[in-house]
Amino acid sequence: MAITGTANFSLVKQRSRIDAEYFMPKYIEFEKEFAERGEKLTKYIKQIIQPTEFIREYIDSPRGIKFWRAQNIRRGYIDERDIVYISPSIYKNIPDAHIKEGDLLITRTGANAGDCAVVPPLDKQVAVSSHSLRLVPDSPDICYPISAFFASETGRSFLFRTVSGSSRYQITKSMLDNLYIPDFSKIKRGVKRKIIEYYEFRKRSTEHYKKAKKTFSNNLNNHGYGESHTLSYKASFSNTLTSDRLDAEYFHPEYLFAEKLLSQFDSRQLSEIAKLEKGKQARSDLGKIPYVSIKDINGFILETDEFAKKDDDPVMIHENDIVLAITGATIGKSAINTSEKCVAISGDLLGIRSKKIPAHYLLIVIDSSPFQLLCQRNITGTTNGHLSPNSVAEIPIPILDDSIISSITKDVKSAIGFFFKSKLILSNIIKEVEEYSTI
Repeated sequence: MAITGTANFSLVKQRSRIDAEYFMPKYIEFEKEFAERGEKLTKYIKQIIQPTEFIREYIDSPRGIKFWRAQNIRRGYIDERDIVYISPSIYKNIPDAHIKEGDLLITRTGANAGDCAVVPPLDKQVAVSSHSLRLVPDSPDICYPISAFFASETGRSFLFRTVSGSSRYQITKSMLDNLYIPDFSKIKRGVKRKIIEYYEFRKRSTEHYKKAKKTFSNNLNNHGYGESHTLSYKASFSNTLTSDRLDAEYFHPEYLFAEKLLSQFDSRQLSEIAKLEKGKQARSDLGKIPYVSIKDINGFILETDEFAKKDDDPVMIHENDIVLAITGATIGKSAINTSEKCVAISGDLLGIRSKKIPAHYLLIVIDSSPFQLLCQRNITGTTNGHLSPNSVAEIPIPILDDSIISSITKDVKSAIGFFFKSKLILSNIIKEVEEYSTI
C-alpha cells in the first residue's frame, strides 16, 4: 500500500476536508474497493438522528425508563451494567431518542467517539443520549453486520476517517453521508443470529452474578437485622477516640448498620483472611507484562491492552486475586483477575489475595452494599477522594456456612464462564465480518 498519496482539488472541495489524514492512501483504497462492491451507508439508512438534549435528572429504576448514555455504547455491543433511568414525562418529550431493534448507535463525541453497536431486541422502552447518533435502517437486520464491521480494526479506522475536531473528536451526520461500506446483504441474517446469541450469554452471565449477590444479601438480612431508618444519631467520645474521626458523617446510622451487618457472623477483618498490597504506576509502551488500572475493570472482570516493564518493579497480582479501586470517582469498584498470567496493577488499585476463603465468595462480599458503604465511610480528601488500604484492611468479612459459600462461588464461576463464552462469540463475529469485507 502506498505511503504517500494525492487528492484532486475537486474531491477536497466536495468533501469539505483539507486535512491530510482524510486522504491517506489506505482510506482512498478502501473507499474505492467498497464503492465497487458495496454502497454508501446512507443507502441502508433512512434517517440519521442526533437525539434531543435535555436537563439530566435521573430517577430510581422502578418508576423510570432506561436511558443509555454514551458510555453504554461500546465497541460492538451495548453495556447495560451501569444504567440510569429517566421519568416517563421526559421520555415522552424526546421522541427522537426512542430507539428500536436494529437501530445503529454511534458515539459521536467524547473519549469513546466511534464506538458503535446495533440495538438488540428490546423488552422495554429505552432512550439514548444526545452524545450519540441514531441511524434508523430500512431493514433492522442490516445494521447487525454493519455494527460488527465498525467494531473491527478495518471498519473502525474507516469510520474514524469521518472524525473532525482536534481537542475533542466529533462524528457528524454530514460526514457519514459520504461513507461507503461493503454489501452485507448475504450475511446479515447469520450475523444477527450470532449477535443475539452473544447477548443471551451476556444475560446469563449477569443473571448468575446477580444470583450470587442476592444469595449473600439474603443470608445477611435473614439473621436479625432489617433496614435502618434512624434519622438522628449520636456517638460517644470513646468512639471518636478509637476511630480518630470527629466528622458526623462517619457515625451515620447507615454506616454503623453496615458494620453490624458484616460483623454478625464469625467475621474476620479483611487483613486476617487476605493479603493486601497497593499497586504502583508502571505503565510502559515498551513493556510486556499485562497492566491494569481502574478503567480496565469490566464489570467484575479485568481486561486490558496495556503493559508494564519488569524493570519498573510493578506490583503483581495472580489468578483469582481481586482488585479494589481506592482513588478517584469510582472508589469501591472491584474485579477478579481471571487470567492465568500475573498482572501488574496501577497505584489507584489495591490488590487483594484471599488466603482462607474462596476468592469468588470474597469478591461478592466486597461488591456487596454493606462493604461498599464502609468503603464510602472511610474516604478521605475533598478534591480527589482516597481510600486508605489500612481502612480497607479493618472491614469485617462475614464467614457464612460452607454450603452458602459454595453456592455463591459456583454462581460467580458460572458468571465468568458465560462472560467469556459471549466474548468469544462477539470476537469471532467481528473477525468474520472483517474478513468478509476485505475479500
